[in-house]
Amino acid sequence: MKSVTICGLLTILYSFRCAVAANDEDHDHAHDHGEHGSGFEWAGIFETPEANYLWTAQKVNGDYADPAMKLVALPATTVSQQALHDMETQGKEAMELICTPVQAGSTITPAASTCYELQFQATAWQSLFNVDASAVAGIAFFAQHL
Repeated sequence: MKSVTICGLLTILYSFRCAVAANDEDHDHAHDHGEHGSGFEWAGIFETPEANYLWTAQKVNGDYADPAMKLVALPATTVSQQALHDMETQGKEAMELICTPVQAGSTITPAASTCYELQFQATAWQSLFNVDASAVAGIAFFAQHL
């Protein structure tokens, strides 16, 4: 189950308190991906007691799954499965916006109505993006490969 692996890894490496993470393959409700791929493929919500975190993308067998990824990071006051479910519409709507391109090494700041397009560093085995969690108690992430 991919989401458990992501939650477990974040918990171990970055002291996240993982409340829930879900993708279309392993949860009990469907997401509308829309005609042009709107919506999201994976969502997770995390308590963020630290001010800064890293969002990491790594190559597998020498390549990234895609050269870029859409990511929405919404501030969350409550970290629970219900809170993530309640934020799904907001996450889907943000995915439909024009996403701001972000290069590896740049900062993602959780904000309503903001979509980021993470540009992976093609010449590096991993791309790191800073996550500024200094002003939030938790973050709900919604992600979609292009």
